[in-house]
Amino acid sequence: MGNKPSEGYRKHVGKAFDIKTKAFAILSLLTSVAITVFYCVGAIIYRSVWYVALSGYYATMIVFRAATLLANLKCAVKFRGDEAGASLYKWKIFLGSGIFLLVTDIAMSFAIGQLALGGGTKSSIVMAIGTAVYTFYKIIMSAVNAVKAGRFADPVTQALRNLNVAAACMSVVSLTAALCATFGNNVAFNKIMTIAVGGAAILIVLAISIVMTVRAAVNISREKKSIA
Repeated sequence: MGNKPSEGYRKHVGKAFDIKTKAFAILSLLTSVAITVFYCVGAIIYRSVWYVALSGYYATMIVFRAATLLANLKCAVKFRGDEAGASLYKWKIFLGSGIFLLVTDIAMSFAIGQLALGGGTKSSIVMAIGTAVYTFYKIIMSAVNAVKAGRFADPVTQALRNLNVAAACMSVVSLTAALCATFGNNVAFNKIMTIAVGGAAILIVLAISIVMTVRAAVNISREKKSIA
């Protein structure tokens, strides 16, 4: 039997992965800016409330991701050499991320409901292709990031990963809406697909946000006890 990896080796691998995850978060910021502009243009051209909601969602994601990265940088500077203090601060960032996902999930549930009950949105082949490219990119990158995260990820890395998963879920809803609007001729089928895919996305993100909030609360309490 081979020897188990040493604790130092695991920390080294974990740190390397954390750096890659945060680099991915910066890349996600840039792609989110692009898709936000894309949906803003769509909202203007088609006068679509749905595209307004999507552009607002991704713009909010941009701001929160940037705030998370800045908070992590502040943590590294403020708690240098204080591992317990840094851990507590990171779990607070994780808690904030969980609450953020819960709030945005509730907001988008209303937007998806309006989309389904309103009979969909206007779209075009360009909107469908652009949405498809972004969706497949988000799904692939989020899946790769989630698989690699494992036990090496710190709370901030896990928060960034979950934010990306939530954005990927919402991108699937936007792709469904774009495809139905562009190629779908059956209004009833389009409504069923929107409700089914949108409902699944909302429930997945809701579950993620609840687990994050509970997990953060437990770990914050534990860290406070260890510091006291």
